[in-house]
Amino acid sequence: MLREKKMHYLRAFVLFLLVICTLPVSVQSCIKQEREALLKLRAGLSDPSNRLASWSSNKCCNWAGIRCSNQTGHVTELDLSNSYYYMTYRNYKGHSLIGTISSSILALSGLEYLDLSGNNFGEGTGVPNFIGTFEKLKYLNLSRAGFSGTIPPQLGNMSRLQYLDLSNNDGLTDSTDISWLSHLQSLTHLDMSQVNLQNSKEWVQSLNKLPALEVLILENNSLTHIPQSLPFVNFTSLRVLHISTQNFNTTIPDWIFSLHSLSDLNLEECHFVGSFPIALGNLTSLSKLVLGCSALEGKIPPLNNLTKLTYVHLSCILNGEPIDIGEVLSQFSRETRRKLEGLILYDTHLTGNLSGLAREMPSLKYLDLCGNKLSGPMPNSFWNLTNLIEVDLSVNSFTGSLTDARLNNLPKLEVLSLGGNQLCGEVPPPPYSISFYDLSNNRLAQFPDSFEAPQLTELYLSNNLISGTIKFPLCRFPSLRILDLSSNNISGFISNCGTYNTQAIDRVNNNPSGTGTTLSSLNCSNFLQEIDLHNNSLTGGFPSLKFCIGLEYLDLGDNNFHGEIPQWIGENLSELIFLRMHSNLLSGNIHSKLAMLKKLRVLDLADNNLSGPLPENLGTFSGMSSLKHDADEPSDPLFQRREDLFESDYLHLPTSIDLSNNYLTGEIPRNITALIGLVNLNLSHNHLIGEIPAEIERMRSLQSLDLHLNNLSGSIPPSISGLNSVKVIDLSYNNLSGSIPTGYYLHKLNASSIYTGNPYLCGPPLENSCVDSETSSDNNNNSRHVSHVEKWLYFFIEFRFVVGCFVVVSVLLFILVTSTFKQYAKK
Repeated sequence: MLREKKMHYLRAFVLFLLVICTLPVSVQSCIKQEREALLKLRAGLSDPSNRLASWSSNKCCNWAGIRCSNQTGHVTELDLSNSYYYMTYRNYKGHSLIGTISSSILALSGLEYLDLSGNNFGEGTGVPNFIGTFEKLKYLNLSRAGFSGTIPPQLGNMSRLQYLDLSNNDGLTDSTDISWLSHLQSLTHLDMSQVNLQNSKEWVQSLNKLPALEVLILENNSLTHIPQSLPFVNFTSLRVLHISTQNFNTTIPDWIFSLHSLSDLNLEECHFVGSFPIALGNLTSLSKLVLGCSALEGKIPPLNNLTKLTYVHLSCILNGEPIDIGEVLSQFSRETRRKLEGLILYDTHLTGNLSGLAREMPSLKYLDLCGNKLSGPMPNSFWNLTNLIEVDLSVNSFTGSLTDARLNNLPKLEVLSLGGNQLCGEVPPPPYSISFYDLSNNRLAQFPDSFEAPQLTELYLSNNLISGTIKFPLCRFPSLRILDLSSNNISGFISNCGTYNTQAIDRVNNNPSGTGTTLSSLNCSNFLQEIDLHNNSLTGGFPSLKFCIGLEYLDLGDNNFHGEIPQWIGENLSELIFLRMHSNLLSGNIHSKLAMLKKLRVLDLADNNLSGPLPENLGTFSGMSSLKHDADEPSDPLFQRREDLFESDYLHLPTSIDLSNNYLTGEIPRNITALIGLVNLNLSHNHLIGEIPAEIERMRSLQSLDLHLNNLSGSIPPSISGLNSVKVIDLSYNNLSGSIPTGYYLHKLNASSIYTGNPYLCGPPLENSCVDSETSSDNNNNSRHVSHVEKWLYFFIEFRFVVGCFVVVSVLLFILVTSTFKQYAKK
């Protein structure tokens, strides 16, 4: 009994030891050498948003982005990725780490995971060679990290690497030899999108040596060559193959159809030619097929074998010939049609209607039939597709009323675009889940009394027949960024709300009577980024927007606002990129504080009553003083193909200043030539005096220069011939004089109208020659010179005569006085 009791205790003790030995060791600190290496890394980086604020304590394993092994304490994961790239619509780079990657991280000998994505580590340099020495590395993500130059072949030394992402680095390229990739025998995931592989002729052969490769993504690599066949297909483990936006101009290679494990095939915009390959039917594991925007011809072959398909993208490849949508869908089996969740067939010349769609494809989640020739009313059965998430039926010929549209039957719907059709009736209230709602360019005549969509971010109802006063309580739309009610007959706008989160308010081309709420009575939030109210009949003083500190776009043009431009625009709206107040009744001076808008790229104050001199600091707009504008931003997660519905994307507009048709006086500030990134400059129809700045050649980005109808004088500076980008110049109707400068770029314009109304200008392309003018000028100069000499000669002669007379008179007086004195003495 005692023995059994001892054995029981022994077993319990052994079990206790096993538990203790198998428990993970909690490492509170970290290895000193590795901590110092990380601190050196941080010392070489700029961290504008303090993402690395935790990198100060002794416990480096608890730092942001750091993970350590529980057994050894070594750092195994270094994650410096910028998650804001995917979270924010703009300005994600404000959270980017900037600098260079220090070689000190080589001390992290146990590193298995390295993510540097979404930052700016390159600063014009290449991927560090030393990264290739991490023998234990399994995961490497260098996407969007700012690297350029040639990819170091040393990356091929990481034999354990399973995941490699080098995508979306501007200027990153590879040499003609990418054989280093073939050494990564453990690689399962490779993304080299936007890496320039133009000179890599045997890229397929190198990748074919990776037997473990499952995911291959190559987008926009400038590839022009792809082999039609391979002696042996080795990368048969491929499940995902994305080769898109290339320039092959050949038929789809046969070896692709031997990849029987493929579940996701994307060959979009590769310029493949020939007919639809029948061999597509061999890829029976396909669940996603994307062949959009190729040059394939003929009809889609029967694809009855592809029974696992759930997503099909065959847009813009049916060349020219109209085809009924029913005929396209008949190429898929009934089983496949019922399982399809995504059908993308935009710009495909489809005809017919949607009467049988709900019955044939009850599982649809994503439907894009934009830009076709579909017609007829929207069938009531369409609103029974309860799984729909995103729908784009815009730019077709659908007719009928939407009054009875049962959108509330679609509880998952986030995107609905029906713009560019002929729909009529009332604007149907959107479902509670809607985020993007576009019914623009239709014949809708009535705005609903009320509807609620708390997740709505964009609402487009422009170019309809909506009239009267609309009720739109902004407080019910806390996420709203863009509201476009342009080109209607709206007479009032009722919004009984306080703070809201609207990014853009657009009532363009309406006819407000002033009885509704105007912008001056709406409270701004920091999220308000875009306001477009141009081409209305709005009146009164300049609206108070001083608290809209997040504004990037402000267009109040073509209205009747009066009064002065407030100083707070420059003081408060520091984020402004686009400022347009064209065609109003604004008066007073242009205040120098306007130049505080360092990000401004477009300034349009034309057609007002502005007066006084131009501000002396006009040349200090930083946004116009750079030759390069960085407008990189994340793609829209919803319908990436969808274009911005504003008239133009202000982030990509050419830089311009238009102050024409005012009453401005004084000289053109000399420092305006510091705006070397300015593309358009218009100061015409004012009362400017003085000379054209002599250093105007510095403004080499100028494509349009308009100074006509002013009082400018003096000669045209010869440096103007150095404006090698200029396409339009107008210096007419000033008081300019002298010869017109010559030069290659000016000679290309060669239009006398450029200089009309300057009677003292001469030389080509004007008819009056500068020879006569110069001769006349020389004669006048000679005449003035002779006259000048004669005056001095006459003066000298007269001077000598006066002096001579004085001497003679003096001598005579001396003799007379002396004679008289002698006679007096004798007496």
